[in-house]
Amino acid sequence: MQELIRRIHWFIRLRWIAAGGAGAALYVAARVLRMEIEVTALAAVIVFIFLYNTAFLFYHRLVEARKNGLLLARDARAFANVQIAVDLLSLGLLMHFSGGIENPFIIYFVFHMGISSVLLSRRASYLQATFAAAIVVSIGLLEYLGAIPHHHVAGFGVLEHHGSPVSVFGRVFALTTTLYLVVYMTTSISSELRRRRFELQEAHEKLAEQDRLKSQYVFRVSHDIQAHLAAIQSCVAPVLAGMTGKVDNTQRELLERAESRTGKLLRFVKSLLKLTSARLREEFEVEQVGLDSVVSRSVDLLKDEAGKKSIEIDCSLAQGCVVPGDESACEEVVISLLSNAIKYSRQGGRVRMEMQNSGRFVRVICSDDGIGLGREDLGRVFDEFYRSKNAKQVERDGTGLGLAIAKYIVERHGGRIWAESDGEGKGSIFTFELPKERSDTS
Repeated sequence: MQELIRRIHWFIRLRWIAAGGAGAALYVAARVLRMEIEVTALAAVIVFIFLYNTAFLFYHRLVEARKNGLLLARDARAFANVQIAVDLLSLGLLMHFSGGIENPFIIYFVFHMGISSVLLSRRASYLQATFAAAIVVSIGLLEYLGAIPHHHVAGFGVLEHHGSPVSVFGRVFALTTTLYLVVYMTTSISSELRRRRFELQEAHEKLAEQDRLKSQYVFRVSHDIQAHLAAIQSCVAPVLAGMTGKVDNTQRELLERAESRTGKLLRFVKSLLKLTSARLREEFEVEQVGLDSVVSRSVDLLKDEAGKKSIEIDCSLAQGCVVPGDESACEEVVISLLSNAIKYSRQGGRVRMEMQNSGRFVRVICSDDGIGLGREDLGRVFDEFYRSKNAKQVERDGTGLGLAIAKYIVERHGGRIWAESDGEGKGSIFTFELPKERSDTS
């Protein structure tokens, strides 16, 4: 239904263009080409189009402000039918006062058949085609019988056309059959497209449900694995500490390796749990988040980690950068980017955190002078479990999930995230931006 309302709005905007074009054509014909035409009558019809389109626009805004429901659906369809019917009547008047069936622009009736096929049902489209055909037949027949005057326009035909039964019948028949053929073809195509779209929507919903079930399964399994790994760690630690008796060097070496492997696996499972739990959440808790304080807090948390490598962190923060979202999730993104920048920077390097007010968005930029990214890595660095070759050389046991989690959180907030680099060894720039106002899709 919202799609129908948007199309009606598009139709109203299109009518402004059509009415303006008709006005311009009338001016050129009367003032530039000096054609003998019914200027007053044609101008009156064009003014009438502007007036009723203004009324349609006002009514559309009232309808748009109402809540969804059956009454809205019925009103919207009736509104579209009325608009097309009034347009056809106006077009008939324009044709009558500018040559009738002799006017080659009478073919413009076809355009409304295409529009009705997009906006209306098949039955309503055929009814509109019948109404258009009735207008065309009426113009041709009544002018032929002399019941209404024929307004000839020099250059659009000869006077004998409106008085010749063969010419009248041929032109009227050709146009009316064209109207029905256009409706048949466009409604058939529209129906097929609607059917395909419905099938795709159903397939998408099934895939989304399967993905949700898969995430639930992964979450449950990961949670159980985490519990077992934690239990193993809690058993190994006392033995290493000598609480169960003396441990010789060989035993200590094996236990330390076991503890190290268990710790790395535990970190991987925790990352996996973060990603799956984020996917399973229907919505983030929305609050007003000050990104400047989030970035400052994240920098403070990672100062010690940066200090171990003598890395200096520069900050350039814009004040009052507030976005709607989940504060802990936003902090997760900033910490992930900043931690990566520190991890993959050289000893004594520099990391810069910058914040910008960028129109409708707040942008956060994390740059470093570290190992950089190859061109082939830029498009995949946010994929789950993906790690670049040079990243594996720096840290062999990374999870490849940190940036995937960050990307998922940013997109769920209605923002976007991307990476830039001039190549390996030339540093990286990771940027994300979040909207200052919450959208319906986020």
